[in-house]
Amino acid sequence: MVMMNAGFLLSTNALATVCIHPGIPVLMLIGHSGGVGEENAGHATVGALTEPVLQAMHIVYEKVGRFEDIRPTICDTQMLARSSRRPTAIVLNKEALR
Repeated sequence: MVMMNAGFLLSTNALATVCIHPGIPVLMLIGHSGGVGEENAGHATVGALTEPVLQAMHIVYEKVGRFEDIRPTICDTQMLARSSRRPTAIVLNKEALR
């Protein structure tokens, strides 16, 4: 599942009821807006909430900052999602998305 962090925040109820509770593994690729250098106040707010919400939902995640690290992180994170039967996430910063 690919989304920006605002989409992740909007999907938390669905993730909890459809994936976490019944134990359905899902790998989320979350584009992170709102980091250092963000000029849009709305993006900054969403950016500040993304990791705390992932943590509150007990979703294991990895942060990726380089494009070349995406593929191996996907493999490792997908393996964890399957073995734990829980959603996992990869948070991609601006550099990884270029």
